[in-house]
Amino acid sequence: MFRNQPMNLVEFTFDDRLDTDFLNELYGGDKEHATMVFEQFLKEIHVQLKEIDDSYNSGNS
Repeated sequence: MFRNQPMNLVEFTFDDRLDTDFLNELYGGDKEHATMVFEQFLKEIHVQLKEIDDSYNSGNS
């Protein structure tokens, strides 16, 4: 799931801390698509969390 590292889709499994049954059903076994979605989430989450924090701190909760 990290950029610039080849991923062997045959050996890929979701982390046990995640609801793997749900994720496998959601992505229909398409691990490449799941990887793309998780990478996008990780790329954007810090910006979104900062916006939430800024909004909360300014009283716009």
